[in-house]
Amino acid sequence: MKINLREFLRSEDTEFGFRVILGGGIPLFLLTFLGFPREGLMVMIGSTFISGIDIPAELPRKLRLMSYSLISTPLVFIMISLAHPYPVLLYPLLAGFIFVFSFLAPFSFHFGKVAFMSNLAIMLSLGFAANLSEISEIFRSAGLLFSGGLWYIAFASLMHFIQRPVQVTRRISSVLHYTTGYFKARSALFSPNEDYEQLLLDLAKKQAELTDAHEKVRAMLMRDFDYSRQTNSRLGRMLHFFAALVDLFDEALATSWRIQATSDVSENPLLRKILCDINNSIARILTNLENHLNKELSLNELEELRHDVRSMTTELEAELTTMRTEVQANNKAGDHYHAYKPIQIYIQEQMNTLEYMIGILEGTSTIDHTNLKAKDLPHFETKDQLRLEQMRSHLTFRSGYFRYALRVMVTAMTAYFAVLLLGFQNPNWGLFTVLVILKPGYRVSRKRLVLRVAGTAIGVVVAYALFMVFHPGHLISSVIFLAAFFGGFAFMTRNYAIASVFFTMYILFLYVFLDRNFEMSAFFRFTNTLLAAIISIFSIRLLFPYWENNSIKYYLTNSMRATKNYLQVIYRELKAQDMNLMAYKVARKDAQLAMGEFTHAYQRILAEPKSKQGNIGELSSWVLNASSILAVCSNIGLFLRREPDYILGQHYLQEYFDWIIEFYGDVVYAVEHHTTISTTDQMKSVLHDLKEDHERLNEDINRLASGYTEIYIARVHEYFLIHEILTLYHLIERLRASTEDSPVLAEGSVHIEYS
Repeated sequence: MKINLREFLRSEDTEFGFRVILGGGIPLFLLTFLGFPREGLMVMIGSTFISGIDIPAELPRKLRLMSYSLISTPLVFIMISLAHPYPVLLYPLLAGFIFVFSFLAPFSFHFGKVAFMSNLAIMLSLGFAANLSEISEIFRSAGLLFSGGLWYIAFASLMHFIQRPVQVTRRISSVLHYTTGYFKARSALFSPNEDYEQLLLDLAKKQAELTDAHEKVRAMLMRDFDYSRQTNSRLGRMLHFFAALVDLFDEALATSWRIQATSDVSENPLLRKILCDINNSIARILTNLENHLNKELSLNELEELRHDVRSMTTELEAELTTMRTEVQANNKAGDHYHAYKPIQIYIQEQMNTLEYMIGILEGTSTIDHTNLKAKDLPHFETKDQLRLEQMRSHLTFRSGYFRYALRVMVTAMTAYFAVLLLGFQNPNWGLFTVLVILKPGYRVSRKRLVLRVAGTAIGVVVAYALFMVFHPGHLISSVIFLAAFFGGFAFMTRNYAIASVFFTMYILFLYVFLDRNFEMSAFFRFTNTLLAAIISIFSIRLLFPYWENNSIKYYLTNSMRATKNYLQVIYRELKAQDMNLMAYKVARKDAQLAMGEFTHAYQRILAEPKSKQGNIGELSSWVLNASSILAVCSNIGLFLRREPDYILGQHYLQEYFDWIIEFYGDVVYAVEHHTTISTTDQMKSVLHDLKEDHERLNEDINRLASGYTEIYIARVHEYFLIHEILTLYHLIERLRASTEDSPVLAEGSVHIEYS
């Protein structure tokens, strides 16, 4: 992965690395200067247990997670140190800690961080325990660890307010980057020779990545302060800018479905070229907005591009006006016109949203407080909490998380005992190697294993060269291990092999600081890591394996339920006198997140051995149909946003909505319980009436298209809703047919909650 120096220095990981070494280095150097180097080291290590959780997030959430680690890590240290002389107590204690932390880690990203820090506490506790013979020394060391944790919490709270604006801007810039990627990928929809099935799967993947990026922003913006009232502040503007950016993606999602649908109606090369040019121009505008947030571009440089897009949208509207004049003479022209007209409307909506976003950055837009109210912010917080009922659902051997925890525990303890039996020093290194290599995903574990061994080998060589050159004492050792610690965190997510190089150097020079023999430490660092990696090779594939297609039923039905709820909320708001935009947006967010989780599960299956993947064609059809159903719901939701005064009062339309929602609910139930749905006479009758009304309204709007009368507009609204309901039926029916009699769904469970 290529990255230039400027990007490296401005990245989130690099900022995190600087924050970690600053928070740990201050007490280390201060206490060393005062003549307490060992105490300074323990305080620094205590700060390390907290610093790993110091990620960009809402301050209350961050403080809560840090408090968990502040309490758990000294307790782990005390209990392991006290049990160390008694193997009959130590080994069950180690196994219990490893199982519990490994079991909790997959439930959320943040608890994964807490679990990692707790595992680090296990490794360091084992390293220090052999030199702590007195109980008073154990509690004194634990007190220093606790003090270091308290210090870092205070330090992180201060840095939170200093760095927050930059962190928020960086994450919103990332959302712009992923949104641009979606628009660029969508440009292939305008190519007549494209493999549409693969393209739609690629778009679903882009959508999943983008919803993840949305959640990372929500994790920082939705709880600390009432930003919506501080519209003159940078963070207040960023909040509303982000809300508009989410709306833009929703509009793009609806447009993508409409563009795909036109290929079945018309191949109009001119219109498709104009639409492709507009799409690419929007992508360039988004790229320029990203560059502006990164202080690489002035908004004034956007003016020419904005003018070009306006010209293209005017040309598109003119072409459609010409097409409209031919409608009465040719019903086929009417079908073409009414297929492309919604796309033109959606494009205009996207341009309006973009202009609003640019105006927010310029300070010229009037903030729309109806779009996001202060009291609604808590509804958009990230769902990142451990729920007891969710945990209980995983207390079964059928759970992937339970099997993962067992696999980590058995493998780690095997590596620990193997090192002991061979008479090697520092068996805790072998144990910790297993803890960082093994992950719930097959591909991630396999890849990290190779990178870990390679990084450790290179790290030993580089550390040995530095040791021979500098022959460092306490001061030089502390400088080197802090610099290496920074490098480890700076490359943790960017390049795990390089991170392993730096972490190896950190451990070895930490031992030099403690006056341990460097050559012996380096030798056993590599041999223990290699031994643990060899054991992990067999563990990954053979020990309590769990393949992702066992959980696909949960992710599919979870996505279906969320989309069904989204449709129900849209329907309810269409009938309401006063629209509740918050309820609609929360349901939209939940549906998009659930679809993203389903797509990620599908991608993880593709990374597993082919013999364990199952029927990929079957799985891909589920992703395609589920994402298409969500896109159609976004179409109807966009109508809800565009027509806030519209009230769905026609009884026959309400009956169709009730029918399609009930049908979707029946399909969800059938997938969950692995049953079949029989086509009843009533269903056939409703479907027949729906198709007749669709044909009748299509003829009406073609006949009335010569003028924008109230009757024409009303008929267009009715036709749009009927058309979307009919489309939903066909998509849901395809999903029903593809899920019936599926062996994967027959074996899966919906009672084990993965989200």
